[in-house]
Amino acid sequence: MNVRCVVTGQTESGKAVFVRDAPVEPITLSLLPGFEFHRLWGSDSVPKLPSDGTAPPHPRYFPPQSGFRFGLFSVPPEAQEAAEQADLGPAVAELQQKLPASHCPYWGRLRR
Repeated sequence: MNVRCVVTGQTESGKAVFVRDAPVEPITLSLLPGFEFHRLWGSDSVPKLPSDGTAPPHPRYFPPQSGFRFGLFSVPPEAQEAAEQADLGPAVAELQQKLPASHCPYWGRLRR
């Protein structure tokens, strides 16, 4: 899937401007063949204006309490069959490398 990220910024005078229009390469994983994860935008804190549109650092897949993430993913129709055939050891290592902290930090709270 071809995905683009179009980013706007704001000048000191408050005028909205386009600052970036670029393709976003998908993150793919051997554990999930055919899946594509696109990390489009995010921040670990509340955005501040004015902004030049530079992407703030957001290294982990899930945000901290004051942060956010915006992305999308696609799931192929044959997803169930592929996952059952995966070698889990290397696949989990790849997952942790490509999608750092991809486990949900709130999972314990959500399960209660």
